Amino acid sequence: AEVAVPASIQTIGRRAFGDAIASDECRKVNVPNIDIRAKVLASGYPSHNIGFTNPVFDGTFYFIDTEKTMLLKGADTLTGNIIIPSTVESIEEGAFYHNGNITGVDCSGCTALTAIGRNAFCGCNKINGLLDLSGCTALTTIGEEAFGYCPQAVIKLPASIQTIDRDAFESCKKVQVPNEEIKQKVTESGYPESKIGLY
Repeated sequence: AEVAVPASIQTIGRRAFGDAIASDECRKVNVPNIDIRAKVLASGYPSHNIGFTNPVFDGTFYFIDTEKTMLLKGADTLTGNIIIPSTVESIEEGAFYHNGNITGVDCSGCTALTAIGRNAFCGCNKINGLLDLSGCTALTTIGEEAFGYCPQAVIKLPASIQTIDRDAFESCKKVQVPNEEIKQKVTESGYPESKIGLY
């Protein structure tokens, strides 16, 4: 079943939308805003099955808001090198999850980008070469497995990073950092120190 959750909902109980292990989970849950999305996530429902009731689509990307600051996901037809719009402040959880057609990501205009969510680019295994985030000078947070399982990707980080969640770069080819402080954060996320380089 597909469920639409109203904005008026106050509480969502654990496993309210079923249990994947018991195979009785709802196929998709649509939410009206990020606050309700957080409640659905807290119930244990997987992020990649959560949609938005009225997302804004610009022909390439879906956004949560009309200002295009919160990038929800890319169109199913995305291929090749993608350019993230300069208006984006956050790339939401699972935005490009397992998109095997993306070969590169250009964030060079994303000076307002503050967060890359959990699994945002996880499994984008055709991203090849440098994914340069060094110009994203407001970027502070990279979520769990955000770039996990992108084995040909080299991720270049800015000095603004404050939080790197577990396995954010799992299986990436290399991570480039601007200083020892960021190197320590990358190492603490579980990434091998031998694959971290200073730039």
